[in-house]
Amino acid sequence: MSSKSSNCGKSNRNRPTAWDHPPTRWWSLLPPSSFHPDAIRAMRFVATQIEFFGELRWKAAVAGDAESAIAIVLSMNPRGPFRQKFDVAMTALAACACEGSAAACVIIANVILNLPRAGDKESELADAWASVASATLRRSLRGPK
Repeated sequence: MSSKSSNCGKSNRNRPTAWDHPPTRWWSLLPPSSFHPDAIRAMRFVATQIEFFGELRWKAAVAGDAESAIAIVLSMNPRGPFRQKFDVAMTALAACACEGSAAACVIIANVILNLPRAGDKESELADAWASVASATLRRSLRGPK
C-alpha cells in the first residue's frame, strides 16, 4: 500500500461518508458536501423503488421536480408514525437540493432544525444546507457566464 493511500484512510477514518448510512437517512446525517454524484444516483434509485399510494406528485418528485418534492414533504409530519415514509420523501428532496434547488435546501435546513432533540450537530448541518441555498441563489442572480 502506498503512503498516499494510508494517509487518505487515516484522515477520513472518523469522518462519516454517505456509504456509512442507509440512503434514506443521509439527508439528516450528512452535510451537502458529502453528496457526490454516485450518492445522488443512489438516493434517486432508492426513492424510485418506493410507491407513495395516493400521492400524485411522487413520480415527479422522484424524477427531480423540486416543487413536487417540497409539497410532499410539507404535507407530512416528521414526528408522525410514518417516519420511514418521511425519510424517503426527504431523500427525494435532498436529491433535488443537490441538483440545484435552493428552495429544497432551505426546506431541508428548516426540517433539520425542527427535528426532535435537535442540537448543535443538527444546527451545523442546517447551516450547511442554508449555505448551499445561499450560494445557489447567488449563482442564479449572476446569470450565465
